[in-house]
Amino acid sequence: MASSAAENYIEGIGSEILRLANAGSRGVPLRNKFAGLLGKYVDLRVITLASLGPYRNKLPAAEKSKLQDLVTLYASALFAWYVDDFKGQKFSIDRSAMQGKFIVVYSKIEKGGVRADEPIVWYLQQSGSRFNIVDMSVLGVRLSIAMRDRFQKELKKSKGDFEQLYAVLREAETW
Repeated sequence: MASSAAENYIEGIGSEILRLANAGSRGVPLRNKFAGLLGKYVDLRVITLASLGPYRNKLPAAEKSKLQDLVTLYASALFAWYVDDFKGQKFSIDRSAMQGKFIVVYSKIEKGGVRADEPIVWYLQQSGSRFNIVDMSVLGVRLSIAMRDRFQKELKKSKGDFEQLYAVLREAETW
């Protein structure tokens, strides 16, 4: 039952992504629309904090919202940058499965013609009657792993100075 509800939930989100991608918008307006979509459905706070790894406890409490805003900017800019990969004819669900405490939903954007379909894998946790997206794999890359690798590389290079990480995230404003 939870898998069926999770599939329906993801089908609605996938349809929104497809609608945004096919609308033809670009640049900051598109990035802002993706930011709204991510903010509504994806628990970027969980992904962000997990991505910090051993640096999590070194993040100044007063800077948590700053980091969260920059991660939202970064993630939404990635979606906007790769928007052509999200264009297609239809969003569909392949299957879902329980994987530990996660409900994993396997979906795809059907491209039609000779272009290959674009798979998207969603990792959800159920909280009462609601679902929280706590990770996703897009374009063959798992968001949490890519962010963890990038964040920890920057923090290691700067010896734990978060300003270096913030600068990298701010670069997304120029994409």
